[in-house]
Amino acid sequence: MARKKKQYIDEPCLVTSIQTKMGREGNTLYDVRLKGLSTDCEYQTWLDTGFVNYRKWRAVVDTFKVNHPHKGVVVDNLYFKDLDTNLVDADSQYAITCVAPIQKIESAVRELRGEVNKFEDMFYRPREQ
Repeated sequence: MARKKKQYIDEPCLVTSIQTKMGREGNTLYDVRLKGLSTDCEYQTWLDTGFVNYRKWRAVVDTFKVNHPHKGVVVDNLYFKDLDTNLVDADSQYAITCVAPIQKIESAVRELRGEVNKFEDMFYRPREQ
């Protein structure tokens, strides 16, 4: 049987939330929500502390818990488990590409999308009425 080719998410993603739940066997489950920085597309993955892949994701979980809500965690190199539901494969060989204040990430995203005119931002002053 031929191996299915991995479909990568072609944008970095901001971790927006991590919810903790209890699994049936007493393991801790993490519902990780992500948001694509260039498309605003919502993604999700599930982590189980009883599985080996949790060890890889532990750095993301710990970094998010320590820094949220003041700093954001951006990850890249993710691939889909289910393209129809935007489910990210927890076996992805992700990379943390950025841990920065949320305002800086949002500013960089606006600039990436072309929503920022640096000249106008520097010199434009609204008229006082």
